[in-house]
Amino acid sequence: MKRKLVSKSAFFTSRFLTGFAFCSIGLFMALLVFARPNNAVEPQNKSDVEQSVHAFAGTVLPAPQQPSLPIASIKPIEFNGVIDLAVLGIHPAIGALPRRALSFGDAGSPESAAMGTGKAFMGTTHDFVNPNTPNAFGVLSSGWTPGETVQHYLKGVQTGMSVANADGVVAIKVNTASGFGYFTIEQIGLTSGKDAGGVVEVASPGPLPGVTGAPHAVNTTAAGHFYLIGVGYPPNTTTTVSVRRNGVFVSFVPTDANGTFSVLVNPANSG
Repeated sequence: MKRKLVSKSAFFTSRFLTGFAFCSIGLFMALLVFARPNNAVEPQNKSDVEQSVHAFAGTVLPAPQQPSLPIASIKPIEFNGVIDLAVLGIHPAIGALPRRALSFGDAGSPESAAMGTGKAFMGTTHDFVNPNTPNAFGVLSSGWTPGETVQHYLKGVQTGMSVANADGVVAIKVNTASGFGYFTIEQIGLTSGKDAGGVVEVASPGPLPGVTGAPHAVNTTAAGHFYLIGVGYPPNTTTTVSVRRNGVFVSFVPTDANGTFSVLVNPANSG
């Protein structure tokens, strides 16, 4: 009787060996992932960081150039007159300035430019002036009815009258008398009833040159213009005193023998 052959073990079949190989590869890959767990998330984190940073492109603009067109025109005009307080015997009042703090530490400048009743505007070239000085300061006012008579009062005393020009503007110069203190200045239009005022203190030492303008605002689109007066500048000069608009030279202005000037400024409609 023949003996049966011993069959090969199923452990060594090709199907088993193939499955074993794939399982081994999968286990190896899993071990690599668990051994370095951060490698899989690093690319995502890097992407998030890159997306959170925004880049901006900058453009350098050229510096603005000064306009080549005229920015203003200037025409000399005349003062309406001179008020001599020494001849009139009017001296500054002694005492504290009106509407001024009494404490030394809070003593400010006098009110030298203000809007009055009926929107008449007054400005003075100086806050402080010397005594006994010809053409010590100038007064410029606007808002009057063209051609009306404007009365001048200094320290409450009527010192003269002027006729407003076609623009309703009056410009005067004032000679100071002896003494220290202050002058109140008031102007009243006899036709319009408008009123404007200010204060100038008489002190020492002497002030620097001063200038003021009126009116306080103009409409350049409607050919608006304004006036400037200056006192205390070098006398008889045509190339020393200049007017500038926003730092840009406009023109030299001539001064008289007393170092004063009065001009009309017609600004161009260019800002």
